[in-house]
Amino acid sequence: MAVIGPAPLLRHNEGRLELQEEGLTVLRRVGAPLHVIFTIGGSRCGKSTVCNALLYGDAAEKRGFETGSSFDPVTSGVDVAAKRLPGGGALVLADCEGAFHIMGSSLSARGFGVVGFLAYHLSSVVVHVTMGSIDERDIEALGHMALAAEGVSEECLRPANSKPELMLLVNGARFDLGEAVARRLLQPPEGAGRSCARSAIAAAFCPNPALEALPCCEHQAYWPKVQDLRQRILESPAMSQPSGVKASGSQLAERLEQLLAELQGSSALPRAAADPVSAAEHAMRSMHLDPLVEDIAKKFTAAASTVPVQNGSPRATDNSNAVEEALKEFDDRSAWLVAAGSGLSPCQPLLQAVRQRLQARLEGVLEAVARGRRESAMMLRAARLNQTPSKLSRSLRSEDMRTPTPPHTPSRRWTLSGLLGGVESTMLRVEAWHSKSKEDIRELEQGLKDLTKVFSQLPEVGDNAELGQKQEIWQKRLQDFQGRHRQQLKSWHNAGQEMLQELVPEQKIEVKMPDFLSATVMLEEARAEVESLRLLRQKALESAAAQRLEQTLEELKNRCAEEIGGHATLQERVSSRMASRLNALGEFLDQEVQQRRERHQALVEVVAQMSKSLQSTIAEDEEAETLTPSPQALNGKSSPSSGVSSRWRSEKRR
Repeated sequence: MAVIGPAPLLRHNEGRLELQEEGLTVLRRVGAPLHVIFTIGGSRCGKSTVCNALLYGDAAEKRGFETGSSFDPVTSGVDVAAKRLPGGGALVLADCEGAFHIMGSSLSARGFGVVGFLAYHLSSVVVHVTMGSIDERDIEALGHMALAAEGVSEECLRPANSKPELMLLVNGARFDLGEAVARRLLQPPEGAGRSCARSAIAAAFCPNPALEALPCCEHQAYWPKVQDLRQRILESPAMSQPSGVKASGSQLAERLEQLLAELQGSSALPRAAADPVSAAEHAMRSMHLDPLVEDIAKKFTAAASTVPVQNGSPRATDNSNAVEEALKEFDDRSAWLVAAGSGLSPCQPLLQAVRQRLQARLEGVLEAVARGRRESAMMLRAARLNQTPSKLSRSLRSEDMRTPTPPHTPSRRWTLSGLLGGVESTMLRVEAWHSKSKEDIRELEQGLKDLTKVFSQLPEVGDNAELGQKQEIWQKRLQDFQGRHRQQLKSWHNAGQEMLQELVPEQKIEVKMPDFLSATVMLEEARAEVESLRLLRQKALESAAAQRLEQTLEELKNRCAEEIGGHATLQERVSSRMASRLNALGEFLDQEVQQRRERHQALVEVVAQMSKSLQSTIAEDEEAETLTPSPQALNGKSSPSSGVSSRWRSEKRR
């Protein structure tokens, strides 16, 4: 199908991003449904090459987006191209300028933030491209882009039900990547900053981001993998308007103009949220600033929680002084970072942003402490108003066990809440006083029994009249005490009735003071209900803990399964490689043995030939010596010299 473009869509001009009519024309020429892809990421990582491969396939060598093999950046701003699809609609690819180039780029830091913001609000799939592998800096950059996604007015925001998909594409991957790596990559690790980035990504994008590995261009699996990527992108939901209708190219261009006008016309996009994170900034945060902030916040929280409250809560001036002291400590301990730079330090904006976040955190700690103290004071005042005795005031030796004198002044009326508090206090005091009275009665009865037993054991006074007198005295004391006990209960009952009578004319209700037994039963029922609520809460907490434990165990099982699968795959690969190497070694040994056998056989044959030749030579010499007569034998004479020579020849022959 026909490809429209590429054409420039956004260019940087004197600190501002400007729309280009050529790119808007490309967008207006395509209809719905649209699959809009923005490729973002670092500089010189192959974003333009990936876009060309998705657009043209094998014919992308000399066409499409501009590419290069030099070190300098190639893409400037944002370029766009579109390819009409056979079933209708189009595939729109936006190639964005790379960030983090050491030689700089045409876009400012805010410009990169704006491009990332537009990529989020205008794409159906955001493709973040890296080269070779993926590291924490890429996750931080995506986290900043996700945080900056809400930096405009509500009418310009993307609908919450149409979040874009996120694809992490590793170009020229050096490692095996899969779904297990993607899950571990976006799991919240230790550290507040790293967890914040991953939480922002999870909230801004669709769940389960994809992690894809693309081999190098010369690899035989490159083009099949490109085809799979194109198919996966086309299966993603197309761009739609807030009303749910599929968006066309003209509507996409109109929305782009609206978003850019909103961003350029106001400071809605925060600089701290829009700037990409450099490697130096990430190292400075993780190694110096984050530990410093945590240390100062921890000490400040401990100090704020342990300050005693005198004459009310601390004043606002004291709070501001405490915050200023903590911020001064931050300035003093981070001053060396500013002094390390020359002139206007590049880390000054980062320090200012971290300082502002620290100030907000400390003020939040003060608000939480003040709120807790206010709640404690309210509970204390409520307890004093209700006159609920504590365990100490309800002890048997407390002076509060005396009969309270209710207010009989006609001008002082009891309110309903005050009455309920007084009744509850009365019931608690009656219960404590009643238990003390029962204990005293038991002591008297036990004393009477002990005295009777002692007197009965004395034989000389067994029938003495003194024993009867003592028993009468103790019984009288016991009866008097029981009478006082009943009179005390009656006085408490009358006091409660008087309290109710004072309340009835004012509140227009008719109520009867229950007896203290029923009030005690009601109190016990309330206590039972509180205990049941506590047990239910404990069961709920245990259930939640069990669920969290089950989730943790499930995650551990999944990780173990992944590790087992990885070990099995590694074992298979090692076994296959070992088998291939053993086969090659066996073949080499067989060839070596065969060659040695051949050499040995050839050597045996050579030795045999030499032996035969030597034997034939010896035989010829013997025959020649036998057939040839000596000169002495021919002359028939012998001489001493001839005898000596013959002996010499015989010895030589031997």
